[in-house]
Amino acid sequence: MDEVTANLVGSLKVVRSLYDRQDERWQKVLVGVLGKYLTAIGIDRSLADPLHALMLEIGHDLESKRRREAGTAGTVKPTSHVAPLAFAAAAVTTLKTRHGVSLQDALAKVSKVSGFDRKEINEHRNRLSRGGGQVAQGARQAHDLAVKEFRDLSYSQDDVLLFVTDLAHFCRSA
Repeated sequence: MDEVTANLVGSLKVVRSLYDRQDERWQKVLVGVLGKYLTAIGIDRSLADPLHALMLEIGHDLESKRRREAGTAGTVKPTSHVAPLAFAAAAVTTLKTRHGVSLQDALAKVSKVSGFDRKEINEHRNRLSRGGGQVAQGARQAHDLAVKEFRDLSYSQDDVLLFVTDLAHFCRSA
């Protein structure tokens, strides 16, 4: 069995375990496993975008359910909006801190390729940096994941911009 298939089988075992325990996260994890598998076998990212959108929607539903059960008031923006925006914010931060691009130039570049308004990216980036309850947990996780990936895999400026290209199309509602 090759490494990609072995990773897939291992990940599917994790999904099966979650499913057997009736863990509500099993669907989100399964969609993520499929997305990673498609990437590993070289499928173009744009073809896997519907899977990523589905994973964001499932994550939002889970977070909304937890908030209702906890009696938390208020409505959070859909994860399908804030997570891609968090990726864009992470790209701006990475361009600024790792590649020496000015904040305004980084905002302009990320805004142009992602489809997000530069002001919206900057405001979201500021909320992330303030911490606390300023952003949904899913957005914080998405931001931290992207920053880690950009750093650990030594993304070039072009790689960072490619990562966030057309992210705004995930946002069906704001």
